[in-house]
Amino acid sequence: MATQVWRSNPGDNEYNVTTAVGAATTKLVELTVDLNLTGVGGVRQISRDEVLEAIEEIENTIVRGNWPPA
Repeated sequence: MATQVWRSNPGDNEYNVTTAVGAATTKLVELTVDLNLTGVGGVRQISRDEVLEAIEEIENTIVRGNWPPA
């Protein structure tokens, strides 16, 4: 599994989030994580904690007002 996708639309709750393997294409908001075994610095797979940290950084950027993206 090289890519995991989590999908949601505005108004969906956590029980409406869908997951799939492959490219993002079907919902308005999609988070794609590359689970390639050599994804981080070419040596290892990204960890769950690293994914959660990245999501937090993305959320912080949006909350700070850097939306919409340039």
